Amino acid sequence: MPDHPAPDQRILEAAVRVFGEAGYAGASTDALARAAGATKGALYWYFQDKADLFAEAVALVVRRWALAPAAGAPSTVRHALDRLAAEDPAGLLLLHRAAAELMADPSAPWGQPLQEWHTRLLTALGRDEWARWLVDTHPVYRQVPTR
Repeated sequence: MPDHPAPDQRILEAAVRVFGEAGYAGASTDALARAAGATKGALYWYFQDKADLFAEAVALVVRRWALAPAAGAPSTVRHALDRLAAEDPAGLLLLHRAAAELMADPSAPWGQPLQEWHTRLLTALGRDEWARWLVDTHPVYRQVPTR
């Protein structure tokens, strides 16, 4: 029997893609449900509201990306981040979108895990290398495939 993701995991993975592509404001619950192959009712069964789904999607990506070593030489950390960017381009887009959303609303519920991750990597890479990595990987500067 094939191993299928649980419905809430399927919804989260779809949310990573949709929120990454459209941002929070641009992602409708209809689009989120369609991308997950679920109903809007299913979204609300597993997640309190759209904001809760966004926060959980950001937390999922932060957990994935937290696997990048935050210790060792900056070149080792950068290599791990580059590998993650190649393996998880939808997650990369969501991280950039979530950071932009966080600047607009510093009290956002996904703010703390995103800020903690950012602080660890800023410490590991140093400000200049972190800024270079952001510019190198930001979808505005470098087209990142979303699928």
